Amino acid sequence: MDEERTLRILDGIGAQWSNLESANDQVEPLENYLNGLRAVHEVRARLLEALELSQASQEHFLPIDKLESIMTFAVIRELVQNIFPSRIKDHQEALALRICGIYGVEDPGMRRIFTILILIDKAHAITDFVDGNVRDSDLPLKLAPKTYATTFYKAQGASLTGSASEIRLTVPESWTESELDSFSRRQPTVLAPYFDLRATRITSYKLDSTVVLPFIRYENHSNRPGGGSVWRAQIHPAHSSPPLQVCGLSSLFVFIKSYGY
Repeated sequence: MDEERTLRILDGIGAQWSNLESANDQVEPLENYLNGLRAVHEVRARLLEALELSQASQEHFLPIDKLESIMTFAVIRELVQNIFPSRIKDHQEALALRICGIYGVEDPGMRRIFTILILIDKAHAITDFVDGNVRDSDLPLKLAPKTYATTFYKAQGASLTGSASEIRLTVPESWTESELDSFSRRQPTVLAPYFDLRATRITSYKLDSTVVLPFIRYENHSNRPGGGSVWRAQIHPAHSSPPLQVCGLSSLFVFIKSYGY
């Protein structure tokens, strides 16, 4: 039987982080609130501007290099300081480190989760995921059936981990169904796959139907022999290895054969 790990995402900022707050941490002044909004909206504008259109599905994805260049530790630390101005500096620093995964090489961090929350205007909810110990490696989270409208779960075989376990996440009542749906629909934007093309053999990838492929060109070549659908694709340079510069190339095309579509 598949292991199931149940996690309770606490209301507000959660017990773990609320214990770090000062006794005077009440409603923040309007000026601090507006500063936080401005900081988040500036980063959100940069993220939206960096989106690329996948020619395979006509959906947008955020290239890995753009995510890393925009969501730096310095930017994330400044966002945390503006979103949670009442926290003491050490606690702000700890939260920024947690998001960036700087606590250890095995820590995947929460940079993608934080990016999604910024894109849906819910950046302050990062503490819900911190207290639930949810990391980028748990993505993509799925929405539970409508009868459990306030629940996410990690599907079996999550794309970034290959784990067969299931994690149920009960989010605070402050999350509306619309916000849950927005988070769910925004996940593919930051989860475009990375292709290792160093192998000398044909490589096979099993991808979820919601995955946005990082193809900046996509042409049908199905008239080739052998049956099935064959496509010629140009992969975004940040989503394949080795880097194109190493190969002396400005662009890379691959042939793709798909099944079951």
